[in-house]
Amino acid sequence: SKNIISVIQKFEDDKSSFEANLAQEIDDLLPADANWDDIEILLEKCTQIQENLIPTIDACLATEPAREDILKSYMDIWHSRICSVLAATWEAKAMKYSALDTLILIDWTYHYEKALRPFGVSDDSIGNGYKTLCSAYARKIIHSLAELISTVLLKEEDT
Repeated sequence: SKNIISVIQKFEDDKSSFEANLAQEIDDLLPADANWDDIEILLEKCTQIQENLIPTIDACLATEPAREDILKSYMDIWHSRICSVLAATWEAKAMKYSALDTLILIDWTYHYEKALRPFGVSDDSIGNGYKTLCSAYARKIIHSLAELISTVLLKEEDT
């Protein structure tokens, strides 16, 4: 986790430079325009960000007074990028993702939302995204089961 005193100092010295650095860090880790064919690589990157974000949120809220201004910068830049990249990737790749890929994404989203919850951070896009993913997973499983049942029935007719 980052040294919160250093973070506060950089923020207070020059907020716009601080936010530009946050934006550069997120661009390096999770480019908005990258093509994420491998869901596991994408989620590794998101996890790296989360592992930095959660302790930073904790530190911002633990200081006296709480630094919600700094927290807002992190949420506006880092959290928003996670959400937008996951949403854009889902839009572009949903049909290509297997049920397992979808389940991996559901699991990651659930744990990310759960990690944010103790800090009073709630984001409808995460909750709605989670529901969308669960519905998609159910459809993929039902579709694959229907294909399996159909194959079994066809084999039964042949015997």
